[in-house]
Amino acid sequence: MDLEKETISQCLKIIRYFALKKGVQEFEENKISYTIELLRHIKVLIDKKATKTLQKLINENIFNVMRNFLVDPKPIVRQNAIKFFRYLMDSQETLELYKKKHIPFFIARSLEKDTREKDSIKGNSLNPGGSIIYEIIQNVKFIRKWIEISPKTFPKMLANSLVAFAESSDDQLKKAAIETLKNLALGFY
Repeated sequence: MDLEKETISQCLKIIRYFALKKGVQEFEENKISYTIELLRHIKVLIDKKATKTLQKLINENIFNVMRNFLVDPKPIVRQNAIKFFRYLMDSQETLELYKKKHIPFFIARSLEKDTREKDSIKGNSLNPGGSIIYEIIQNVKFIRKWIEISPKTFPKMLANSLVAFAESSDDQLKKAAIETLKNLALGFY
């Protein structure tokens, strides 16, 4: 139990740091490492099946702080923010809070933005958008988990983004998008 208390305390400390230091150079320099550390702590709680302890992270104020990372210019920060929201996704109540805080809008924006960016870097031998693929994967994992928990509350906006993504992506990503759409369709029965 002490490990759970210490871990959740570290999570809240990092989020408090994000809230207080936003816009400061120190914040900009450390946000990647701190988001990674936050996810590591959350993963420890998930592995310990400490769902009651994780509930302390599910509130509007924390979501307000963390959703800012969904529009960060750095793909790794966006990926970590998507993971954060996916890791905490556990119930219909959480999904309703996500809708209230417009998290699906940010996911749809990210998925559609990634499609445009991916198309613009095709043919570039350096492939600077390699991390864009990881962001797409995080988006699809987020969407799949939502469908797994509550397909009937799945936002139409995300379904539309997924369809658009399936129509414009390469074969491997297209297969994942189509498979996710199939799961959504099956979830309604």
